[in-house]
Amino acid sequence: MNPKMNKPATVSVIVPVYNVEKTVDRCIRSILNHQTNIPVDVTLTDDQVICGYVVDLKSSKALILGPVMEHPCSRRTAVNILQQIHLSYRYIDELMLYFEKIPNIPLTSFIQNLFFLHYILNDQLPPTEDWYVQVAADLEAKHHTPVPAEKLAHNPREWDRKLESCIEYGKLDELEDFLPHIRAEGRMGITADDSIRSLKNIAISSIALVSRAAARGGMEYEAALTLSDKYIWKIEALDSYDALSQLLIQSFFDFASIVAKIRRLNSDSKLVYSIAGYVKKHLYEPIQVSQIAQDLDYNASYLCRSFKEETGKTLKEYINEVKMEEAKFMLQSTDRAIIDIAMDLGYSSQAYFTTLFKSYSGTTPMSFRENNS
Repeated sequence: MNPKMNKPATVSVIVPVYNVEKTVDRCIRSILNHQTNIPVDVTLTDDQVICGYVVDLKSSKALILGPVMEHPCSRRTAVNILQQIHLSYRYIDELMLYFEKIPNIPLTSFIQNLFFLHYILNDQLPPTEDWYVQVAADLEAKHHTPVPAEKLAHNPREWDRKLESCIEYGKLDELEDFLPHIRAEGRMGITADDSIRSLKNIAISSIALVSRAAARGGMEYEAALTLSDKYIWKIEALDSYDALSQLLIQSFFDFASIVAKIRRLNSDSKLVYSIAGYVKKHLYEPIQVSQIAQDLDYNASYLCRSFKEETGKTLKEYINEVKMEEAKFMLQSTDRAIIDIAMDLGYSSQAYFTTLFKSYSGTTPMSFRENNS
């Protein structure tokens, strides 16, 4: 892409630091792969992470720009990045914090900034005026994955409002009363001449609606997306009107049930809020009740008693519940070995992790992955 240099450059990593030195450094070196034999280069990964470098020709040292992204970094993307650079998922929050603090920048603008720095350092201009646009287009074409056109579907607005309310607040009883009434009125909308295609369009639209409602209700955003994707793929594979109807209803109850579990923990107690935050922060570590009490400056017995009174569950049950939800996400969104997932989440024994997972979800981790991938 650029003229060759006489000798390789020495890499000097110049990046903002937000307590993620190890993560960012490995990310940069993985992306660029030490390609320092040309004065200016830029790379776009499959996860849409942009990284580039400029060599100061006087000193033969390379200045790194990035990594940055054009769009906000999702949890799923962060998982993929960590998997690619062989780092534990315990770094996921730190990596996402890094990308939150770095402004998003379009690829073309990034390349322009890269060559502006090259011009400042080496007094050299890019080959042509539209060179930035062409390089950006080539990179995007190389990494572009076609996405099926979005299907639009329309339900009556009062139908949507009621459904959103049931999902967002985890109102399973109201949902159970509401859905048979809607089916009896036949108010599922018409979006195509073919009845199967019409119901598929309505189902896809409805699942997108309820996944957002579930996220508002407290469900982890990426977990909501993962569950939504799972149901959409299943919908497209079905050709029976009855099977589609049953699957759509099942999806509503799945989202509502998850939110209902989450909201049962909701409490005005500052202590419960602090404990929940602690567990999330230390999710990828072994978590001991005694350590929580010590770090939050509470008596352990008081801590456990107060948590049980406020939430109806023991603190240990809650810790394992949160970890098992994270395990589900990792089983669905990565190909990481089960033993590695267990160890990432702070469990030293795969057998214990499997027993715990089965008691929580009703199936083994392997079966869950096979049925939800």
